[in-house]
Amino acid sequence: MSVKFNKKSVPDFIRITGIKFPVMGEISHNETVIPRRFGNIDNGINFGGKKINLTITLVKDKIKNIHTQSDELKVWLKGDNWKPSQLTFDEQPTKYLLARVVGSVDINDLFMYGESEIEFIASDPTKYDLASYNVSSTNGAVNIPYAGMEDTPAVITVTVKEACNNLNIKHTQTGFNIRLIGAFKAGAVVLIDCDKKVVKVNGAVTMKLLAFESRWIYLSSGTNTITVTSEDKPALNTVSVDYKVAN
Repeated sequence: MSVKFNKKSVPDFIRITGIKFPVMGEISHNETVIPRRFGNIDNGINFGGKKINLTITLVKDKIKNIHTQSDELKVWLKGDNWKPSQLTFDEQPTKYLLARVVGSVDINDLFMYGESEIEFIASDPTKYDLASYNVSSTNGAVNIPYAGMEDTPAVITVTVKEACNNLNIKHTQTGFNIRLIGAFKAGAVVLIDCDKKVVKVNGAVTMKLLAFESRWIYLSSGTNTITVTSEDKPALNTVSVDYKVAN
């Protein structure tokens, strides 16, 4: 078994002898208690993160003692400088979780070899494809067939054909809208990143354009239609949507 963290394989002296992982993120149940009511009201669920545990053996050699090995292991465990990093398994090399290591990772030195356990936490329990996908159109609307099991954020790019005021980006299936209030010049490139929750015009962050009632757009399993219209111009803008498949 092989594991990569931050796109790097485990050190060559590590043998992974076991792995424990959940099928889905931790689910907690919400209830509302009403006095003098028989039973409670079901208020849905919350999805928590995933915990992944690796059981490992450190194989000693004549060159590296166990303390040197622990230092090399620490470098690997840092990932992207302790930030959430890609965690991938060789059984599914094209998918990843964003995770970070937790705990002190204690090593039990048995003289001939060492033993330890590594715990990763993925606060976002979604497993993403390494590949990104793109659908674009020049007629002001795109239809996106999405096959993921979980909703995934859309990254929408609009190239304005004709100077106009106020853009409305709508997800037909959910009715969610992103409304941008302002004047847009012909040729302006507007980026709405529903993952990072940011709006940019010609590369500059311009969150002040975002109307209060706007709802970020996510793709759901099935067909997703996203349309872009302006308040005062019939011109059909170029629309491009980037996304990753989430499971």
